Amino acid sequence: MEQMNMIEDDYGKISSLYMQRLKTRVESALWNLSNESKYRQVEEYVRRWHEDDGNFWENFSVYEKDGHIDLGSTLAEMPNDILIKMAADISIETPGLLPCIPVMKNILGKANASAYANF
Repeated sequence: MEQMNMIEDDYGKISSLYMQRLKTRVESALWNLSNESKYRQVEEYVRRWHEDDGNFWENFSVYEKDGHIDLGSTLAEMPNDILIKMAADISIETPGLLPCIPVMKNILGKANASAYANF
């Protein structure tokens, strides 16, 4: 548990400007993931990262505007650790940061099918 708090604290110390620029890149990349039903596809993807306890706790809020996801507001309020992991998942480079498991899985999967199975 202490290790998890340490990691979250470390993500909280990342430059606000860096995170703002990363948010902009993630937002642009998400809109370009699909050619059809963009709002639905983007919302489904973002909700896969969303967790709640059915009561009052959630790891971030998913905002809506005019019946669709308000991606800018949702990403702006998302914790740094989730935004960075999301960026890595959609192949956005995060220089100086190491949320590398998705990247490692892709590299290992291409080079060695049995290594990929270990993940």
